[in-house]
Amino acid sequence: GEEGAGDVGASLDESIDLPYDPETQEVMPLDPEVLFDLERNARGAATQLQQAMDHLKNSLYAMTVCMKQSVQLHSDSISNAHRCVDSTVKNTYAFLAKVEQLHSNLEPLKRIARQIKEVDESLRSFERNFTSYSPHK
Repeated sequence: GEEGAGDVGASLDESIDLPYDPETQEVMPLDPEVLFDLERNARGAATQLQQAMDHLKNSLYAMTVCMKQSVQLHSDSISNAHRCVDSTVKNTYAFLAKVEQLHSNLEPLKRIARQIKEVDESLRSFERNFTSYSPHK
């Protein structure tokens, strides 16, 4: 198990390219300015990441609010459409009932119209008969 750990350390030393003094075979100390720049860049990247995450959070919240309003509007629209259709159906049935009532109320008028027609025909027949026997001819 220890050979593997040494291998990882060896490969890490090779990949990082630390300042190395070949005469003393020791790692030379790093320039503090380089470490400061590295820390400053890391903080800048962390700040930018935090800002991006905050922007993402705000965008997701705004999309959630928009979606919630959209769903509520859709639900309200369906409810209103249902009420309108229900009211229209009820009004149509009420209208048909009134038409049937009017139709049944007109039945006596149809009888009277037939009677008037019969009287009219009788008068015309009487008139024809009267004029055909009239002494003025």
